[in-house]
Amino acid sequence: MSSLDIERAVDRYGDEQIELIKFYRDVALEVDCDPNYIANNFKNSTLIQDKMMADFKRSKKDSLSTLNRTVVSESLAYGDCGALLATPSPSLSGALLDEIGSDDQRAFFREHVTKTSCRTFFGVTEPDRGSDAANMETKMRGHTLKGEKLLVGNVGTAGIGTVLFRTEDKFLDMRAAIVTPKQLSSERVKRESLQMFALRGSNVGYIHFEDLPIDEDMILGHHLRPMQQGVMSMVQVFNRFRPSVSAMALGTAQAIVDHVESTVDKLDFSDRRQLSLLNEEIALARKLNEKAARQVDKNPFASTMASLAKMKCCAAAKRVSSVINSILEANIILFDPWLSKALRDVYAFEWMEGTSNIHRNNLITGIKRNEFPFLNQ
Repeated sequence: MSSLDIERAVDRYGDEQIELIKFYRDVALEVDCDPNYIANNFKNSTLIQDKMMADFKRSKKDSLSTLNRTVVSESLAYGDCGALLATPSPSLSGALLDEIGSDDQRAFFREHVTKTSCRTFFGVTEPDRGSDAANMETKMRGHTLKGEKLLVGNVGTAGIGTVLFRTEDKFLDMRAAIVTPKQLSSERVKRESLQMFALRGSNVGYIHFEDLPIDEDMILGHHLRPMQQGVMSMVQVFNRFRPSVSAMALGTAQAIVDHVESTVDKLDFSDRRQLSLLNEEIALARKLNEKAARQVDKNPFASTMASLAKMKCCAAAKRVSSVINSILEANIILFDPWLSKALRDVYAFEWMEGTSNIHRNNLITGIKRNEFPFLNQ
């Protein structure tokens, strides 16, 4: 039986996404046990197909694309973020192709994703370099790719994806390429999904490329100037998606608070006061995150506000988990499978789109650039 209070969900997010929100809550526990559950059982359903088409539309750059994606991401994560991340989608690869892909490359990618209803991956993080893209060790020499990526969502089962690599040892040598279905089945590619404790629907994994030939027409950005081919375009893509990850943290946190308020009877005045304070903290974080999204829509290089919002949203989500664990008896959480899962899931967002240490450094840089002039008053 669904743990979703539909009336409350509609009151918070409207009814446009309510069927998908309800579906995600209904399948949340199945996805937590098997991240392939949606892909194996529902990928051809009208609900999932419509969601995929909407994702492709939201990937395109327009004046409000970041804000729209942020609002939708929070509402769907309210259903269940693990299920959301396990759903076939163009994801970050779609946004990257919109940024630096040619018409033919975008058409190739879209045709495969829509025909097969597959999940996609975006390979950035490395075992020895983390998310330090400027110093990544994955290299292309000639037209062969050698290197490895770790903690990449859906990489163990994706049908297609994109990967970042370097060609030299210079600032402008960062490039990206489409990894085709044929290449993923090559003996020169080894990949696997990893065991996870939280947010298992994201299905993070490892992939290794051993001198994998990459076709010239699959390398992104040939039609662009050098500054647009690599690092500067990647920065824009990350900035556009960061508020969505923050929104997922908020959607999960809000779902937890609403679930407790609507299903737990033994709450005293002090407990309800704490839940009210959590709602206020979530609302403030949401306001900040949407402001960051609007800023990125105006200037895709404006990363400081988005970094501040990411820190605030993750902190709010973790505080929700901490407070709920403190006010509820252990048996209430233990015998509520969705709640116990969601209380674990909130800790995963810290590791998505950069940890707080990275964003704290971005924030300090922004302060030095006087991006927060009121601090000097």
